[in-house]
Amino acid sequence: MHSKGIIEAIFVQDLPRPLKLTFLYFAKFAKPDGSEVRPGIERAAADLHCNEKTIRRDLKKLIDGGWLVPDGKHRYVDRFKVNLEQLGIQAEAPAKRLHATHLEPAPPAPDLPTIREEPPEQITEEVRMLRNMRKTEQRIISYMKLKKAGSSSAEISKPSIETVRAFHQQFKSMELAMDPKAREFELAASYASLLLSEARVLT
Repeated sequence: MHSKGIIEAIFVQDLPRPLKLTFLYFAKFAKPDGSEVRPGIERAAADLHCNEKTIRRDLKKLIDGGWLVPDGKHRYVDRFKVNLEQLGIQAEAPAKRLHATHLEPAPPAPDLPTIREEPPEQITEEVRMLRNMRKTEQRIISYMKLKKAGSSSAEISKPSIETVRAFHQQFKSMELAMDPKAREFELAASYASLLLSEARVLT
């Protein structure tokens, strides 16, 4: 049994795909008895195109599940052993040493698919504007509720007239563009109109 046989046994196991990929990667370094698995976390993360935290998490799951067994260290690198019994593989007795000319070269390990991280979400100008409008909407509605209730803290939470005016202008632009999202802000927009009217009276 060489590492190819171990890898074939891993393929048929009922494991989540990302975890199985990590297991396959580590197992391809194993000797026929499953020992000397020590590629290193940093190298594994680079080869699988993921971060070291993901590799450490997967290793913990594989160890907790009994698939890999910690086997000390080799030059400051963690070493593991594949649990052949867990894979249903019977360990072979150590082979007698043969002259180098009698040894057949080990078959190449199969290529493994890589794990690619998803690109970060792109925030458009429209999304940014809507987020700002929702924040202002909450401030306006909160202030009007406090004001109607006669709360002394109303003036503290009152949004600036510049903020209210910018919100009102954005709402009007959405209305003119017949944007259906404008309906979400109708209540706050009516309050904004009232605040702007009060500001004009006071000035």
